Amino acid sequence: MRFMNKILTHEDFLSLKKHHHLLKSVRNDCWYKENEDALLKWSSILSSIQELGIYPKKIVDLGCGQSNLTLVIDKMLEGGLEEVYLLDVEPANKLFLESKKCKYLQGNILQTAYTIQEESIDLAIDSCAVTHFKSTCEVSANDGILETAKILSRILKVGGYFISASDILSFKEDTIYGEFISASNMISLYESQGLTLVSDFNETFDNAFLLSDLNAGRGKGLAVGSFVFRKMV
Repeated sequence: MRFMNKILTHEDFLSLKKHHHLLKSVRNDCWYKENEDALLKWSSILSSIQELGIYPKKIVDLGCGQSNLTLVIDKMLEGGLEEVYLLDVEPANKLFLESKKCKYLQGNILQTAYTIQEESIDLAIDSCAVTHFKSTCEVSANDGILETAKILSRILKVGGYFISASDILSFKEDTIYGEFISASNMISLYESQGLTLVSDFNETFDNAFLLSDLNAGRGKGLAVGSFVFRKMV
């Protein structure tokens, strides 16, 4: 399990180059298709699907934006996807509209997700959208993660997977900085709703792939965590 349940590193970015090529092989008009941050997150999700040896039929992309990730997954699985739910507040990428497999649900993601049938999804993915979600109750800066966990617990089949590559704090403190929290806090929120990590999480920051400054006066920024959960019951 080389690229899952860990802090992603610069070496991981280089090792995932074959997946970068796969991502670029499917036409993508979004501006961040050359962004190293996005490539690392997308390619780690692709790698996790391969490492797990899963062949999902129905998947959900939470906050897909303008990325072509689900189309690339379908290509990687040789057209094996049957149904793709794409959730976002922004208008659909026109590539999605060309695919009869794609169902685009535009609007508040925490509301539109509840229209998906219970225990119907094999795989849900998040490439750093969920940490930005906020529910209507506004309990905390990260209550969107908790609400998403509840949704995932409802829509995933027993044995279904949730794969996330998300920005996290690049230190282990429990302090919340706006939308960002530690890996351990993120794991706790998902596990509180019955999702289980498929392996232990390695929270080692050696040579971590660091992102922008938090402007918190610490000289520390954000790292990228790769998380793989499974609904076991």
